[in-house]
Amino acid sequence: MLTIGKMNTYREDWQTTLWNYDNWHFVAPTHPNAIFLDTRTKRDYNSNPRPSKFGEIIEETTRAPQLLSKDGWENVTNTLFKSGWNSGSPLIIVSPSPLYGLGLIETFLHDFVYTLRVLGVNVQTTFDFEAWKYNGKGFTEFLHYAASWKPSKCIILSGDVHYASAVNAKITFKDGRKLTLNQLTSSPLKNMSFGGVWGALMKQIMALNALKRKNNEINRICTPSYYIKEVEEEDKSDTYLWKDQIKYQLLDNKSIIETKNNLGLLLVRRRSIKNILLNPDHPLLK
Repeated sequence: MLTIGKMNTYREDWQTTLWNYDNWHFVAPTHPNAIFLDTRTKRDYNSNPRPSKFGEIIEETTRAPQLLSKDGWENVTNTLFKSGWNSGSPLIIVSPSPLYGLGLIETFLHDFVYTLRVLGVNVQTTFDFEAWKYNGKGFTEFLHYAASWKPSKCIILSGDVHYASAVNAKITFKDGRKLTLNQLTSSPLKNMSFGGVWGALMKQIMALNALKRKNNEINRICTPSYYIKEVEEEDKSDTYLWKDQIKYQLLDNKSIIETKNNLGLLLVRRRSIKNILLNPDHPLLK
């Protein structure tokens, strides 16, 4: 039988181990290899509040965090190459939050929530800024490190946003380096994300906004101040850190977004990438 003293010692040792452990990222022995990013415990923060602009709906708030700090990226890089993965090989990057979001939910919140408040409808107005796109420097760090690894094919798997989507992005850096990313997002399988009247309204608005991006290529640049903005295709500006071309892919429902609960099944072949969305009633999930 353990004495109280020994139990306390074990508990203290366990607490010390947890507090000192900082390598929650890891590489899974899949094919291709998959590096899982820790976007919770290795963040970087800017303590200066985001300045408010005249007429802006959202009140001044703390700046969105970089989901992975410089030290975090260096640790991830060391872990990746120590795993035996080599540059020139295909790679899967698993990020809880998508690098490329659709922006549809945010558009809905900005354009419609305030209107409902004016009409006296009590709605939740706390915004979730835990996304890569809300911090241009963090977004840029993601691209730079992914490019520095030089994968032959780079696939990003993500979730945590309550919809499914697929996007192809071609990035060109100011120094001429290029990177192509294929991002596949799927979540969740069990939690009903858009239920009730409120959910039905949100789905309709999201569907309308999705039509604007369907079959359209989006061109963006990141300025030296880490501001990411859309530009016209013919824009010849040379004042940028990187520029990208984004193309959202059609899913099985002939839309670029799926709001029904699903699980993504990824099939990676030498010359193709296929993502199949499985609903809860699919035979493979029975």
